[in-house]
Amino acid sequence: MANTKTTVKLQDNAKWAIVKYNLVSDGTEEAASIVFNASDFTGGGKTSTSLSIHKIWATLNGASQAQLFFDATANLPAWVLEEGTACLDFSDVGGIPNPTGAGKTGDILITTLGLAAGDGISIILKLKKK
Repeated sequence: MANTKTTVKLQDNAKWAIVKYNLVSDGTEEAASIVFNASDFTGGGKTSTSLSIHKIWATLNGASQAQLFFDATANLPAWVLEEGTACLDFSDVGGIPNPTGAGKTGDILITTLGLAAGDGISIILKLKKK
């Protein structure tokens, strides 16, 4: 059996992409799994590999940690979420930019630590397209 993952597109226009990601674990860790697939967000005729993270709403129920990365040839750290609930707003500083890197795709990946069967993760990302 594998972890159950769902991704829901909440908004997709020329300026913003908002995605909701849910995971219910079978006890298997996630390693660089896709949370946000930039190529699926083409609203307003705009796809971007240079997204910035403006807000994160997250709940980690049982999982001790979830690491978010920007996808590239060598994945680039974005943010680390700890167990519990967090509402993070980076818009006052222009968001967390996707740094320049070889093979940059615009995707956002997740790697987990401490998942046991039945643990859950819910994340909403508000991303600004550039």
